[in-house]
Amino acid sequence: MRNIISFDTKVNCSLCGQKGFYSEGHEDPRCPRCNVPVFYNDIYDTFKDDDIRVLYDFCDTCKIVFDHSGCEHAENGCDWQIYNAHFISKYEYEGDVYEGMPLFENEEEWLKEGGKIKILETICPNKNSICPKACYPKDKHPQDYRECDLN
Repeated sequence: MRNIISFDTKVNCSLCGQKGFYSEGHEDPRCPRCNVPVFYNDIYDTFKDDDIRVLYDFCDTCKIVFDHSGCEHAENGCDWQIYNAHFISKYEYEGDVYEGMPLFENEEEWLKEGGKIKILETICPNKNSICPKACYPKDKHPQDYRECDLN
């Protein structure tokens, strides 16, 4: 596992075209860096509900972890939302504190070492980015959008 402090995204909102760290979908979320679907691993059922490996998604392509349902970018009804993904920005691992986020070699390392990570801070790189082309636009459905409370 390594620590990274910055990276770029290849993702554009499928509705408005704005580039950002967006994660589309809810059942099978997409990585906000590469847009590849992230699938659920049955081993997660063996972890406690507050375990980072349950709360965060792992992208086997980018080797990063993220909270796919950070805050709303586009509310579209049912199971088709586009979220501003949230990332770890400061964490503790084996007694050392790191600014940035963990980058794993593979899923096996994520499953083995992820539970040892204590999240200290998270960040929303798209803070309050709202899609103007959402099916349920914020100006008509403000109750469907929450203000992002992260930095």
